Amino acid sequence: MRNRIFIFFIVILSVSCSDKSKLTKALLKLKSKPMLLPSSKIITSFVKDSTYMDFSVAKLKLIIYVDSTECMSCKIKRLNDWNKILKLDSVYKGRIKFYFVFSPKRGQVKQTLRSIKLSSLFYPLFLDENSDFIKDNTQIPRDMRLHTFLLDEDNNIILIGNPLRNKGIRKLFYREVKKRLENRK
Repeated sequence: MRNRIFIFFIVILSVSCSDKSKLTKALLKLKSKPMLLPSSKIITSFVKDSTYMDFSVAKLKLIIYVDSTECMSCKIKRLNDWNKILKLDSVYKGRIKFYFVFSPKRGQVKQTLRSIKLSSLFYPLFLDENSDFIKDNTQIPRDMRLHTFLLDEDNNIILIGNPLRNKGIRKLFYREVKKRLENRK
């Protein structure tokens, strides 16, 4: 409980005063119910067709959500930045999984798919062509700072924020992963 309050305050303190009220409401709404995980088409950059991945064994899940308002090609070009963090999947023998959910605009699906296949990421991605992820998780705000979340085994949010973009979040992320998975091998 102390950790959750601490995490909440780090996020709050990192924004301007005028944004605090909106951000507080968005965080509370985001944490109001468990996330429903994607069931959309799963693709990989090294396979042409969709594939199946069993994420049910994961004790922790990190969701990286990219919606249609964000620059898809920019996000795809930066996918290899996640490779260091993705190594945790093998370190913890699949007890942590990563969900990259891309929800492009209708006219950009083919271009997004082509860019993903050319990327240097060799991890499954969810291509959410119909925006089902956001329809299933209406608690997700538009604020892209709140589009990366670490979930527990029941899909409740433990941590909100991108560990690649914020040192404080990165430290908290690694600490939470270690605390929750280290002693449970």
